[in-house]
Amino acid sequence: MIHHYHVSSEREVTFSLDFEIQADATFAQLMDLLIDTLDFDPASIGMFYICDDRWQNVGQVAHSDFFESDAGNQYEIEKTRLEDLLDDTGARMRYLYDFFEDRYLRLQLVKIHSGSLSSPQIISLEGKKPRQTNPDEFVGGLDGDTPLGMMDETFDEELFNADELSSDSFSIVDEE
Repeated sequence: MIHHYHVSSEREVTFSLDFEIQADATFAQLMDLLIDTLDFDPASIGMFYICDDRWQNVGQVAHSDFFESDAGNQYEIEKTRLEDLLDDTGARMRYLYDFFEDRYLRLQLVKIHSGSLSSPQIISLEGKKPRQTNPDEFVGGLDGDTPLGMMDETFDEELFNADELSSDSFSIVDEE
């Protein structure tokens, strides 16, 4: 059996991708297809969330090291096949491809048909591809000498007052 998926992005509204892949492919193979097609960093960690018809998470497909304790049903990315979890037209999932900025792709199974593919086939790719956050930009560099991107501006003197700190236990002192 062959699965035909439509992919969209909330961040890049002009983007769309349609592809076909064997229904017995693993989620790891699907992730490789997305990484290769969209020029994502293969070293980045990604995971899938199986969704209901309102895009609410009902299951997680990831490397076991990244299972979330409250994610519901959890499946191994290397072992779980698409057809194991997505067997009806209209089935939905989200692919978390950017942990730094919590960016997802939405994938919907739009067609199931008989046949066989030697490799996944891109049907169409349109619009601006979503991008991953470059960790070097986000943290200001991974060399250990550069502070986090959110912290690289100087502290605002009005927000930080050294007189409010107690030297005993480094707690905030009440100003009553």
